Amino acid sequence: MGLLLPLALTACAPPPASLLRVGTNVWIGTQPLYIAAERGHFDGAAIRLVEYSSASQVLSAFRNNSIEAAALTLDEALVLSEDIDDVRIVLVEDMSAGADVVLSHPEITTLAELRGRRVGYEATALGAYMLSRTLEHGQLKPSDIIPVPMEIDEHERAYRDARVDAVVTFEPARSRLLGLGARELFSTRELPDEVLDVIVTRAGVLDSSSALVDLLLRGWFRGLDVLT
Repeated sequence: MGLLLPLALTACAPPPASLLRVGTNVWIGTQPLYIAAERGHFDGAAIRLVEYSSASQVLSAFRNNSIEAAALTLDEALVLSEDIDDVRIVLVEDMSAGADVVLSHPEITTLAELRGRRVGYEATALGAYMLSRTLEHGQLKPSDIIPVPMEIDEHERAYRDARVDAVVTFEPARSRLLGLGARELFSTRELPDEVLDVIVTRAGVLDSSSALVDLLLRGWFRGLDVLT
């Protein structure tokens, strides 16, 4: 996988593509893109933000060529690169420092108490990585828990309906579940520099649409300026 500096994209010979579709899911790290769009920074350009309900759906859309770029976590991008050899990272958006968490019902107070419990997680995305690191920190084996694969849009309902005892989730579901009384057992605060959010595309898109990718990244920084 290649790593490119955000604003060091070079124009190449192929003619420019007419559309750059960027897949995202509900996550605060992608907010600068939507702010840029709302403020008209992409007006007149063929940049379309496509919001999916989960990272798993974003990954699937990228694999199926339904989108030309995607906002993912670094581990998701690395998994993607195992199947697609021309994946390119064009921007590191942010680093998670507590926004990705393991939340449990309040009677569970330690990671060790997850033994024998049902733990919800997004199996095809960051959730799988977070769950594995959680088990390591709790000195648990995968066989010690009952894994319950589910999409991010199911996390809150599964918690409320007591279909899981704990869930690997992230903002904004994190704040809403804490509001329901959930207990935070583990988070990316214990995993410094491990969970990064990135924007990826394909090498061919960089060849044919470098101007659009450059505009997308400039828009992200302009949106970030609004937030900061």
